[in-house]
Amino acid sequence: MATPLKLMTFNILSGGGDETRFRGVLDVVRRVSPDLLVLQECLDWEEGGSRLAAVAEVLGVAVSSAHARLIQSRPRGSGKSYHLGIFSRLPIQDCQVHNQPAFLGHSLAHLKLDWGGQTLNVIGAHFDDKTENLRFVEARYLRSILDAADFKK
Repeated sequence: MATPLKLMTFNILSGGGDETRFRGVLDVVRRVSPDLLVLQECLDWEEGGSRLAAVAEVLGVAVSSAHARLIQSRPRGSGKSYHLGIFSRLPIQDCQVHNQPAFLGHSLAHLKLDWGGQTLNVIGAHFDDKTENLRFVEARYLRSILDAADFKK
């Protein structure tokens, strides 16, 4: 049996805010110290990658496709993209990104991790905040792209 895995999801709201608020985000991540972290709303993180690197440093992982990734979300009507940040102490074997505008407000990431010799399937998601009906559309879309065999023992 694999060792326990600590998973954390955290909507950091508009990229984590100003530097003072972002330091608070880093403090929370440091205290929780998850093995796998999914951050929602990594707004404007593509600019230089310093915030992605700061979170990776707090968790002690490399900024690489195996441990820390910025998952591109589709642009909203405002032109802003509320990306996902994925950080894993376990190597990421595969990451499929879904950000189709007809079905999703932001994006989904289907991760496959090596966990004690087994493949662990994890979904990182940022659903729309406007209405429950839109979230149901996103949840149905998520279900349609998953292979049930990936989630059986």
